[in-house]
Amino acid sequence: RSIVELRRKYQVEALAASPDRIKAMAASFVESLARLSRVSTAACYGYISQGEASPAIADLTSPEQRLAIDAQLATIFEAIADGRRSPARRDAPKREDYDVLSKELAQRGWSAADLQILTDARALSRAAPEKVCQMVQDWFAAQLSVADDGVKLRLLSEALKPVVAG
Repeated sequence: RSIVELRRKYQVEALAASPDRIKAMAASFVESLARLSRVSTAACYGYISQGEASPAIADLTSPEQRLAIDAQLATIFEAIADGRRSPARRDAPKREDYDVLSKELAQRGWSAADLQILTDARALSRAAPEKVCQMVQDWFAAQLSVADDGVKLRLLSEALKPVVAG
């Protein structure tokens, strides 16, 4: 709980980190979810919905299982240090940025209905945990694959807010 509180306390600084740190946080989050999915759907879903405080995460005991979570936390704290040292200001995503993201997701087989699920909290809460795990992984992976760095950084900075502050 102390780690969660510390992460939340410095969320502004983490999100003001350099572009490389922002990308590293997102990539580490995708890797964490992929590894947790291999452990269990409950671990992946628990991490998405409750972060490190999830009982499914607290029950992980082997170093191999904890590796992804620990790496994710390290990238967040590295971003906090970077953002405190040299804060960067970021613009909010534009409508056109989300259009680019929609195209990336369509290439991954997403439908308009899938996009609606992810952007509607109630619909997302009704989705099957394995679907949520896959959608969140796809969401971040698609943003990481956007070619335009400006678009990528605006999207990732927004998408990482609940990851850092959640």
